[in-house]
Amino acid sequence: QFTNSTSDAKASTTKFNLHTLRSQIELYKTQHNGVVPTGTLVELTKNTDIDGNQGTGSAYPYGPYIRQIPDNPFNNSNTITVITNDPAVAADVTGTGGWLYNATTGGIWIDHADYVLE
Repeated sequence: QFTNSTSDAKASTTKFNLHTLRSQIELYKTQHNGVVPTGTLVELTKNTDIDGNQGTGSAYPYGPYIRQIPDNPFNNSNTITVITNDPAVAADVTGTGGWLYNATTGGIWIDHADYVLE
């Protein structure tokens, strides 16, 4: 039972983090004229202007959207693997990364074989 509890907690946390990332990518997209963050998602952690340039002060009124890219609790990684599929497919899963991200569409998925379709 303990193993199931641990797995359930990791799954729940991962899904919550995925939901957060998706909502913040959508907010970024809305505030940046439909443009999504780059493949590193660093723009989500910085202040930006309408064009996505990073900086400080009143000329950069957007963000930060999150303090840091959250870890995928299954492997404690927050790396972003850029993929070209949308939605992600099983072949995209590395099993070692945190997240799978399509930098063209802004779609993001969990880099885990059991949860990639979430």
